[in-house]
Parts: sequence; structure tokens; C-alpha cells
Amino acid sequence: MKRIIIPLLLAAFLWFFMFSPWTSGIFNFWTAMSFSAVILMNMSFALRPQWWVEDVKFDWKNISGGVALSVVLWGIFWIGDKASAWLFDFARPQVELIYGMKTGENP
Repeated sequence: MKRIIIPLLLAAFLWFFMFSPWTSGIFNFWTAMSFSAVILMNMSFALRPQWWVEDVKFDWKNISGGVALSVVLWGIFWIGDKASAWLFDFARPQVELIYGMKTGENP
């Protein structure tokens, strides 16, 4: 149980720190996101170091399932984008700002 609770609490703390209005402007969001992902990834490897050997199987069933899941997730995000633009006036400009970051910006 401790193997689940501690990572969940750490993830909640890191995500609160990244997305909280009280901490905005203190740090660079993308640096904090990268730091959080690295911390949680390393914790997952430490808690289950044999995951690659035990869980990863490259066969057609898993590959086709992964492709199908990616299509489903893309559809969910597409529907979410359309629904948020319909429900919230501010959503579309915010999404365009995020996608606009990749053009003409220093990486």
C-alpha cells in the first residue's frame, strides 16, 4: 500500500506546485514539468525495476491495441477541444496560444 500512496502524494504535490495560482511566476513551468516527470519516472523504475522484462511484449495484438488506443485518445481530445470551445469563450484562444508557442519561438 505504501508503494502506491507515497508516489500518489508526491505526484499530487508536484502537480499542485506546477498548476497552483499561488506558485505561478516563481519558476518556469516547462522546467518544473520536466523535473516532475523525471522524478516520478525514476520512482516508478525504482519501485518496479523488472517491468520491462515482465510486462512488455511485442506482438501484433499489443501493437494493434496500442494503435487503436492512440486513435481513441486522439478522438477524446478532439471532442474535448470542440466541447471546451463551445462551452467556454476563453478556451479557443488559450489552446491557440499553446499551439502557437512552437512557431517562431526559441526552443
